[in-house]
Amino acid sequence: MQRCHETAPESEVSQGHWPDGIPARLLKEAAVEIAPAVTLLFQASLDQAKVPLSWKEALVVSVFKKGNRSSAANYRPISLTSLQVV
Repeated sequence: MQRCHETAPESEVSQGHWPDGIPARLLKEAAVEIAPAVTLLFQASLDQAKVPLSWKEALVVSVFKKGNRSSAANYRPISLTSLQVV
């Protein structure tokens, strides 16, 4: 569980909410406390060879890279996935 927490990406916590409505800041600040529960969920998913439908859905947003903001080539897509357990 500690390793899972240590390898979590260092993301901007000011980026708002995930698609499931959980504030990014809450996930970042509670990472140590929720790591055991999240680890159990992922392990159960692997053991059962099943992935909840909500884990397969994502909100795709454009993130500006550099250059002219009016050019679509200067943006990259990222997928915000849910941590919903249902």
